[in-house]
Amino acid sequence: MNRMVIILVMLLILIPIDNNAIDSIVEEKSDVHHGKTLYVGGSGPNNYTKIQDAIDNANDGDTVFVYCGIYHENIFVNKSIDIVGEYRYRTIIIAAHDRDIINVTACNVNISRFTIVGEGIKWPCAGIKLFKTNDVSISYCDIYFSPIGVYVYESNMNRVENCDIGKNSCGIMLNFSEENSFVGCEIHHSLEEGCYLSASNRNILSDCKIYENDMGVSIVGVKNILSRCDITDNKIGINIIGYSNQVKKCNICRNLWGVELLVAFKNIIANNNFCKNELNAFFANAAFNIWLRNYWSNWRLPLPKPIFGFLVWSFMEIAIPWLNFDWMPRVMPYGDEER
Repeated sequence: MNRMVIILVMLLILIPIDNNAIDSIVEEKSDVHHGKTLYVGGSGPNNYTKIQDAIDNANDGDTVFVYCGIYHENIFVNKSIDIVGEYRYRTIIIAAHDRDIINVTACNVNISRFTIVGEGIKWPCAGIKLFKTNDVSISYCDIYFSPIGVYVYESNMNRVENCDIGKNSCGIMLNFSEENSFVGCEIHHSLEEGCYLSASNRNILSDCKIYENDMGVSIVGVKNILSRCDITDNKIGINIIGYSNQVKKCNICRNLWGVELLVAFKNIIANNNFCKNELNAFFANAAFNIWLRNYWSNWRLPLPKPIFGFLVWSFMEIAIPWLNFDWMPRVMPYGDEER
């Protein structure tokens, strides 16, 4: 058996490779399993010069492959296709008109390896907009200088992964959207919210770095999860208005305010590290929230950690000081104890 393997390896090394034959095999397999591939840019004789032209001529299941270059376009995607850039930092789409740069209205779309620049477009245009879609994947993209980096409207079960979303007015905005996930992204230098979930439920942000925004994360909804994120150097780290949301295993550090709960109920804030915030936590008109097993850099006592807030009677203009407690605060940062 070993002798046969060695002979096969030698044959592979010695026999010249016919690239045209390989290309034909790849294309044949692509046609059978995933549809055809349409090429944009590059030097191929039948390549398209515009991404939109390739999309218009594609069918569901096809792939639009875009070679490195700068493309001044606004793209409308209404087919279930893959749109793939050759190299993330050198395949650049710049808005040609004052509207969304990539507007997706179809389900089962995959977009990856692009730099998307929206400088000059106006609110509420987005770098990438998902409009009433399901099962869309956006990965390995850089999205800069738009009013909204990624806008998800009435769209469910989509995934944004390993993207750099920076220097937008709002990094990510969800409206009336559920069960979307944002994983491994950097969301930074937003003029307003880094991530804003409005009337949106059961979404997940995990393993993200969210920094130097006016507000890191604002959650207005139910049963959303913020997990294993670094939320640092924002004016307000996390704002929650809603109930049954979870913030867990996050590093919440060097913000002006770490976490604020406003009209918030039954939320869980557990196993987080609160370090060097001007004010670690605050609440107003919030009840039945659970603070548990967090590390507080300004609290080293083996006693319950008090969290100060108010109950506000607006019609009487009365604010009553109130307390919540982290009943089992950590004496060491989360993660250090497990090492």
